[in-house]
Amino acid sequence: MKNKIYYQSFIFILLIVSGSNGLYAQWPQWRGINRDGISTEENLMKEWPASGPKRLWVANSIGDGFSSAIGNGNAVFTTGRIDSLEYITAIDLNGKVLWQKAFGRAHNGEWPESRCTPALYKDKLYAFSCFGDLACLDSKTGSILWKFNNNEKFGAVASPVYSFCESPLVVDDKVILTAAGKQTTLVALNYLTGETIWKSESLNDTCDYVSPLIIEYKDKKMIFAGTRKFYFAADLNTGKIFFKTNSLSGILPTPVNKTSVYCNDGSMGKLFSYNPEKNDFSFTWCDSVPGSYMGGAVTVGDKIFGSNRNASIGLTCVDINTGKLVFSNTAIKESSIIATKDRLYTYDGYNGKVSLLKLTGSNVEIVGSFRVSIGTGPYLAHMSIAKGMLFVRHGKTLIAYDITQS
Repeated sequence: MKNKIYYQSFIFILLIVSGSNGLYAQWPQWRGINRDGISTEENLMKEWPASGPKRLWVANSIGDGFSSAIGNGNAVFTTGRIDSLEYITAIDLNGKVLWQKAFGRAHNGEWPESRCTPALYKDKLYAFSCFGDLACLDSKTGSILWKFNNNEKFGAVASPVYSFCESPLVVDDKVILTAAGKQTTLVALNYLTGETIWKSESLNDTCDYVSPLIIEYKDKKMIFAGTRKFYFAADLNTGKIFFKTNSLSGILPTPVNKTSVYCNDGSMGKLFSYNPEKNDFSFTWCDSVPGSYMGGAVTVGDKIFGSNRNASIGLTCVDINTGKLVFSNTAIKESSIIATKDRLYTYDGYNGKVSLLKLTGSNVEIVGSFRVSIGTGPYLAHMSIAKGMLFVRHGKTLIAYDITQS
């Protein structure tokens, strides 16, 4: 009898673990669990029908924006601009709107659409409006638990063109936010109260179109973030900035492993790695491969995949050890990219074509595609995967597709 109980307990624990880390992994923040665009979900389709995967539902009342959808096992969340405010919308897995809440003021200049992808942490949501309003909400009800303005509280100075454009990072019970200005550059907040835990020194710069990342080496956790002029690294526990450089650019840095970050400024890419002996970062290599400003990159195995604004180059594959171009494929134009362990998902920023790519070693093979035919505006939102569904945003519209393997 005891052996039976132990066996059942083991199976129950195994199901919990596989449910959270494999079969139905969550996508709780900007570009996924590790902010690297990688989904660990399993049992996904290896090829798509000629017409693309089945469309499950369409949500048309989320407001205008470029925010991705994030999800857990019960709902998905995204932000959007409606009139002069930015809202978070919660949608159940059948496409029904559960609640919608205004959390901040919208940008009234060029590119006024919302851009923050919210973060989900311990049943709470964190969202940052283009006007600089940071809010914490109850994910079940939409009630605002705390809120403040980044400029008013920390003297943060926004990008002169795009205003504040950042997706908050929440780690180890800390909300990490760039607050670049004369007072400070980076702040950590208590996730429950919004109270300041620490403020870094000021680099006397302004905020930019960059969201912070976590870099780890053994038991040391570091924040890798950017301002208009600098990329820098700070200790997660103290906020002490121990590295900065003005020779690195690109608005979408991508972690390629726990200690390295890849950046591409549109003209070339650079791999930047942590040196534990010097407690510093250094360039590992520079490539000559132009990349995408908005699409980012993903790392699968020992290859970094990105896309190029030059249609004659298209999708690019760079060797992670050398920085050399392995191949390019002109069938895929400039796109945002996410991935699983053996497939790439691309979303063309110009015509809305979504493609599923099989990795063949020496190149990629398109094993399914479709065009997003609903929604308006540029195709700039990054896709996400949660609960066996592919979420694609186009302006005021969020679309869910079933990509599970039958």
